[in-house]
Amino acid sequence: MAYKVEQYCVSNMSKYWAAIIQQLKRATAYRVDFWLRMFSSTLLQVGIAYALWSSIFEASGRTTIEGFTLSGMVTYYILAAGFDRIARGNEDHELSQEIYEGALTRYLLFPVRFFRYKFAFRIADTFIHTLQSLIVLLPLYFFVSASEFSVSLSQVSLAVLFILLAVLNEYLIASCLQLVAFWADNVWSLMVIHRFFISFLGGTFIPLSLFPAWAQQAIEYLPFWTFVSAPVKILMGDVSEGLIIKALFVSLCWLAVNSFILNLVWRRGRLIYTGVGI
Repeated sequence: MAYKVEQYCVSNMSKYWAAIIQQLKRATAYRVDFWLRMFSSTLLQVGIAYALWSSIFEASGRTTIEGFTLSGMVTYYILAAGFDRIARGNEDHELSQEIYEGALTRYLLFPVRFFRYKFAFRIADTFIHTLQSLIVLLPLYFFVSASEFSVSLSQVSLAVLFILLAVLNEYLIASCLQLVAFWADNVWSLMVIHRFFISFLGGTFIPLSLFPAWAQQAIEYLPFWTFVSAPVKILMGDVSEGLIIKALFVSLCWLAVNSFILNLVWRRGRLIYTGVGI
């Protein structure tokens, strides 16, 4: 009996592992595009932030703005660019497309848990985006900020914890939005809004400390600030107990809420799914 259980577990894991390997191969199939998109989007983002904020600091004649020096502000944008890239994942609409084309049927026939199987692909994407971010942004970080900021192992561990929770929460939210394809002809606009929320309310575009106090308080009830702002602040030295507990509580609460909504939408959607596509 124990042997059969062990064999079942190994067989089950091999399916998800195969999905991870498949996605890794697919993502790296076009190597020029693979690196060009990362360099163009991320370095351009950091470059624009540097040009903008250096002009702001120079025009204002100030050495600090809301606790940020120019070096600290550039460091923030370097880290935020990496965490934003990891949290948002690939900008595809694969799940909604499968519903539209009727291709979802084959997954319903597979002997696997659908969302676990799909999350295996997300794990592969997360690994790739993390590797890309480290290769592209780590040299920039050491060049700009190594003399001003030191990072401990505990800070890195906490940042990794929050980005893992962010990846899981983002996957659940994105899946919920794409399942709207059961009822709507197009969910593209929902995904655009979702990714904008991550970047804007997460603190990628502008540090959240520059927002009005009332806006900061409202944003703290949403999950997006834990995707980018929280891990960035931790790596930049804000390891206060209040920040960690608040970010962890918000992440876990939204994890439960998003899981419940996903299961509800999935059950309702499957009742009207015909498998013929549109």
